[in-house]
Amino acid sequence: MSEKTLEQNFERLEELTAQMESGELSLEKMYVLYKEGIDLVKECNKKIDTVEKNMKLINDKGECSDFE
Repeated sequence: MSEKTLEQNFERLEELTAQMESGELSLEKMYVLYKEGIDLVKECNKKIDTVEKNMKLINDKGECSDFE
């Protein structure tokens, strides 16, 4: 299975939220979805941290510097 993109993870989080807010799930199913959501949030944070560390800023002279 290929790794999902950040956007795909956000879409899945939205689906999980909608399901949990529906009020139609058992406590056990909500817990399973909650755990999945927590794992997705951790994965998203990891991807965002990686991107931020690799970002470069280009100043008005066209020079690159690290994003901070």
